[in-house]
Amino acid sequence: MAGSAIEKRALVHILSGLVSLSHARFLSVTMILIWGCLVGATPAPAQDIDPDLRQAVVTATEEFVEERRKSDYIAAWNMLTPGNQDQVPFDRFVDLETAAKDRLGPIRLFQVLRVTDYPERSDVAVDFAATYGGGVGGFFECGYFVWRRTDAGFKLARIERGSLPVAALESSQARANLEALRCQVLPRSILPIE
Repeated sequence: MAGSAIEKRALVHILSGLVSLSHARFLSVTMILIWGCLVGATPAPAQDIDPDLRQAVVTATEEFVEERRKSDYIAAWNMLTPGNQDQVPFDRFVDLETAAKDRLGPIRLFQVLRVTDYPERSDVAVDFAATYGGGVGGFFECGYFVWRRTDAGFKLARIERGSLPVAALESSQARANLEALRCQVLPRSILPIE
């Protein structure tokens, strides 16, 4: 634990030194530093996941994120289960995605943190974290996708997302702010959280 506190203080020192950089450069470096710390996210519970299954859902997740990034909402909407398409018609899906993109800005980084198989429900959950370049200082997002096994391949059965400004991660309330997002996997250490 002492090493962890030292690492946290070093990160604060590094971030403090970056204040003299231009705002855009500071944002970029801050996002990179935050992202680097995400790699130490909470490991998945002990579970043997077939590597082919893991790769398939990670690929589906990355494709869905990419379709949304490109604003190819038809392709993204077609990845939803028929039940989700009934609940969220295409026009509403586009409105929701456009509003999220307008608020969060362009996606900068995306990473899968954990994959969990629920074979009894034919579901696979993919926990993720992402950063976006909108607003002053950008946004951090975490959440999960639930993919359902179907005859047509994996279809998106559920999306849970929560976001907050990166500045909220630079405060003494960083851990509380992350926990308020109710994400299933939190990065172990982003900024100094004692």
